[in-house]
Amino acid sequence: MIVLIKWILFSVLAISLWSICIYISVKIKQDNVYSSYKLMDILLQKRYSLISAILSKVQSQMTKESSDILYATQLRDEAMTLGIKRENLARRFAFDYELSLTMQKIIEKIKDYPQLNSSQELTGTLTAYIELNNKIKIHASAYNKKAESLRHAIDTFPSSFISRLNNVKRAHYFKV
Repeated sequence: MIVLIKWILFSVLAISLWSICIYISVKIKQDNVYSSYKLMDILLQKRYSLISAILSKVQSQMTKESSDILYATQLRDEAMTLGIKRENLARRFAFDYELSLTMQKIIEKIKDYPQLNSSQELTGTLTAYIELNNKIKIHASAYNKKAESLRHAIDTFPSSFISRLNNVKRAHYFKV
């Protein structure tokens, strides 16, 4: 009888420790995803500043593209107001992706304006913007790998069970 009780206590203890280890592993992955995004957020904030600078320099001469410029401004403002709260990441990612596409379109149209192309100041800002976008792509790739690792942990038994019990959510991917 005493051996049975010891065996049951040992089993409960082993299962408890195993569950705690799985929970810690999933939480570490979740924190890694969020930490990676916070680093990327610093780059995104710098990009918002460069976008403001680019748009202010081109808006007076690119009157045909005023709707694109206004749309980019609205997207930037909306993405900035969302901040880095976990519950806002999916929406912010969507705004950032749409903002990237809109800025790409505006930058392509700048080539049609010789007076803008000859501006050293605008050329420097555009170069900084392109370099920053390349850094964002690198950080987004790292973020997406961490998000994939978390998704795999959440989708795989037994960590899926522990994740559901502790309300761990899947991470959203960042489109570049």
